[in-house]
Amino acid sequence: MVYVNGQDIARLVLGSLYGNRWLHAPESLEIRPEGYLLGLEMWLQKLNIDRADIMGFVLVKGPGSATALRTSHAMVNALAFALGVQVVSIEKEPQALDAEIVATLSEHAPHAFALPTYAHEPTITKTNRDALKRKV
Repeated sequence: MVYVNGQDIARLVLGSLYGNRWLHAPESLEIRPEGYLLGLEMWLQKLNIDRADIMGFVLVKGPGSATALRTSHAMVNALAFALGVQVVSIEKEPQALDAEIVATLSEHAPHAFALPTYAHEPTITKTNRDALKRKV
């Protein structure tokens, strides 16, 4: 399974697991969300892992950066759908070590997709402009 942690806006953490042990320990890539997919592809190539060999994903669902979480979730959910595999989503405090998640994996069931957990409620406000961008 491929481990993906997109909690931090400035980095993506990737690793691979088989059962409850690391095949490739978590590795931090200094990359922003717009580069997550390319970063994952390059990481898979470096380790000689074919996409067809991916048996599933372990995805950190949060809390963390809303942008980073939305991007990592969109990427993993799309790949899981395309590959026909499931996603195990886990919550991890940002200061906790990625390597320690192995101990909690048995507590989480796999699903078809994962939803993020944000650190706080969104602060999106309703616009006060109409379709022509005039104040209303």
